[in-house]
Parts: sequence; C-alpha cells; structure tokens
Amino acid sequence: MKKYYICCDMEGIAGVSSFKEMEIQPAAVSKMMTAEVNALCDAINRNSRGETSRDVDILVADSHSTGMNIVHSELCENARLIRGFPRAYYMAPGMDPSFDAFFVAGHHARAGTPEAGMDHTFSGSAIFSVELNGREVGEFEINAGLAGHYKVPVAYVSGDDKFIEQVSVYKEQLGFETVVTKHAIARYSSVHRHPKRVFADINAAVEKTLEEKKWAGKFMAFEYPLKARITLTNTVKTDMAALIPVLKRTGGREISFEAPDFPYFYNMFCAITLICWNDK
Repeated sequence: MKKYYICCDMEGIAGVSSFKEMEIQPAAVSKMMTAEVNALCDAINRNSRGETSRDVDILVADSHSTGMNIVHSELCENARLIRGFPRAYYMAPGMDPSFDAFFVAGHHARAGTPEAGMDHTFSGSAIFSVELNGREVGEFEINAGLAGHYKVPVAYVSGDDKFIEQVSVYKEQLGFETVVTKHAIARYSSVHRHPKRVFADINAAVEKTLEEKKWAGKFMAFEYPLKARITLTNTVKTDMAALIPVLKRTGGREISFEAPDFPYFYNMFCAITLICWNDK
C-alpha cells in the first residue's frame, strides 16, 4: 500500500486571481479547486507503478480558510478528505511517518513577495513575516517542515510562477517536481492558462516525480530547538499574543519563542494566528 498526502490551498490553483472571487463566486471557485485536486489524485493513481487505485491511499487536506471548499463527492474514490476547522496542525493534520510522499498543491508566495498572487503567510490580517532560525519562511517551508519532522519527503509543488520561483531554491536539495498553474502580474491579477493544459502538466510532473523519486530520503530539515520570530501586522495584535506566557515580546510588532520540535512550533504558530486574527 502506497500512502500519499496532499495539502491543497486555494490561492495557487488555476483560474483564481483574488479573494473577492472567492467571496462572490464560492461555488465556482470550489469547483475549480476540486477539479485541480482531482487531476492530482488521478495522476497519482495513474502513475503509481505496479499499483492499482485499491493499493493507493490518498489523504487530502482542504487547507484553505476553514477547510470547507472541496466537493467531497467529486473526489477519486481512494481519496480521503479532511474538512473543517479549527484543527491541530491546521494545513497538514494527520501527518505522520506512514506517508510515502507529500504533495503541496495550490500554494502561494509568502507575505511581501513582489507581484505574487494573494501573497500572505497563514493570515494576511495577522502575520507580517515569520522567521525560523534566522531565515524568513512562508507556508511552503512551514508545511514541508512539519512533514520533514516525520521524514516524509516533498514530491510535488504547484502554484503561481512567483511562488514556484521562490521555492525553486529547495528543488535540487529536496528533489520535488513543480507545476506553474498561472502567471501572477499583481497581488490580485494573473494570466491564466486553460485548466486542461494545467492538468496535463500536473500529470507529467506526477509521472516524473513518481518514476524518478529524486525526493527519496530527502526532507525539509530544521535544527532544533527552533528559534521563531514572528512579526505581526500591528501592535495591538502583539499585545494579545504576548499574553501567552512562553512568548517574549521583542519589539512593537515582534514576538519570539523557542520550540523543541516542529509540531510544537506549528501549533503555537496556529494559536498565535488565531488569537490575532481579529483585533476588534
């Protein structure tokens, strides 16, 4: 039995340019997200050499907003779906060492990336930047870091061109394949290709990554203890976050803490984000 984990966000899927679209066309956008996840599941099933879909288990985390976007009934039959919110390890709940590979789908660039589509890191209203061991990170590093803690390699990454350019620094090191789903030209504007062409690229990337397995034995690794520094979007959010006893306020908008391992960091970061989501 092969086990694969898919963490899918919405900002990086084909066909979507802005948060406003998600608000005014939720059904249409959910359909787009479902179709792209299904294309990825189909590609995994088609290219799992020597296996049938009955021998492949795919766990899909609907990891956008409150996790209620993917149309469950339209997914491949061998795909299990994580829906709903709140939950521990928000974007990758249920991650453990039993998975053969991690697929990062529909992701976006970290907060502050020029000309990237809907750039942010977990929450645009709360988080300005995140540093781990002195290195600025985005959602890719955070999710891949959690998988890496369990020695689960990243096999595939997709999103807009600015995001793919940003994560390309890890491509040789980690051995994953990438798919550009669209070309961002501003925060809320992109050039879009037809979904069928994107889905063909997804299949080609999955075929290559499952055939060559350049990612085997490679993981996103961070030295422990993790030294985390988080810059929030305003001072009142730092007022609230600093109420957590283990956090140290190091500036008007900055807090810092040490985490013994990645799961500890991940849930602490989620707690900070939730506390600071709304300051009214």
